[in-house]
Amino acid sequence: MAIQSTDSEIVPFLEPGRRAGIVVHAQESNMSEETPADYERSDIDPGLVGWIAGGLGIFVLAVPLLMPFVFPQSMRHVTPAGPPSLSADAPALEVTPLQDLQRFRRNNTQFVDSYGWIDRDRRTVRIPVARAIEALLRTGLAGWPSP
Repeated sequence: MAIQSTDSEIVPFLEPGRRAGIVVHAQESNMSEETPADYERSDIDPGLVGWIAGGLGIFVLAVPLLMPFVFPQSMRHVTPAGPPSLSADAPALEVTPLQDLQRFRRNNTQFVDSYGWIDRDRRTVRIPVARAIEALLRTGLAGWPSP
């Protein structure tokens, strides 16, 4: 594919074995080869960049010198007499969490599967959950419709 134009500078082309692209034909060049490389002068003032860099350097040097005046307690190097005391309402830390979880589950399973007294004076007992379900299915709940 080729497009020909009498006054065109940009011509698309497609030749066998080559990728599609654009060929620019410059008929007349107004760029001189003697023009030196230059930079864009409208971006930022180099003096401003210098002031910012200088201010940052002064800040970095001044902060460590001023911090002891802001936080005077940081200058006292005191070795603690002992470990920090824990308050009474602080939770106990788990040293062996896996064994603690296994012990907790074992105790709960034993509690659910065993008989025991809840209140001896009122003659209230605890029975295993499976046994309670069987008894409930046999007798039903008072005021609950039966199937």
